[in-house]
Amino acid sequence: MQPCQASREFRRIALLLTDLENQFYPHVIAPMHRELETLDYQLVLQTESSDTGRVAERLLANGLDGVLLATTTVDSVLP
Repeated sequence: MQPCQASREFRRIALLLTDLENQFYPHVIAPMHRELETLDYQLVLQTESSDTGRVAERLLANGLDGVLLATTTVDSVLP
């Protein structure tokens, strides 16, 4: 997806998760996806794994307008 020429917006918001098995996330992801879709945004799911040094790099490389952090670990490298 190319950014809009006038505003340089990508129309993508990332949701960073740490635990895909957490039963809380299905209750959040679907409504978030629907709401972003009504606003003409894409929801991009990203997981934080043990390769924590590269998470920020991957997020920045994806051409995003914003990132929602939904970490469930106290030792996450992302604040």
